[in-house]
Amino acid sequence: MKIKPVDFMSLFRKHCKDSLLEKSDVYEESLQAAFKAIFYLFNEKDQKALCKLSVSPCTFDSQTGSKISEKNVDTLQILSKSGLIKNDLLSKRYIIYSWIKEQLKD
Repeated sequence: MKIKPVDFMSLFRKHCKDSLLEKSDVYEESLQAAFKAIFYLFNEKDQKALCKLSVSPCTFDSQTGSKISEKNVDTLQILSKSGLIKNDLLSKRYIIYSWIKEQLKD
């Protein structure tokens, strides 16, 4: 998934304008807008896989991740490259951050 910085900023600004947060919470609003801009760039299959992964524990192995993403290793790689999940090479586990899990509840 490649996107030009100008296009990403356009998506970022769109999601910032759509925010319902108090204007005093600019930091959280910016994080949510960036998350939405990235999330909606994924195809539906990858979006669904990330949502399924969000109900797993904070860490999971590649075998579990492959089962959840319907045996599609590409999905795990795409999500990892985007920064929404982290591939810890030492423990050979993937990590999904609690903040991202919280965003996917809705």
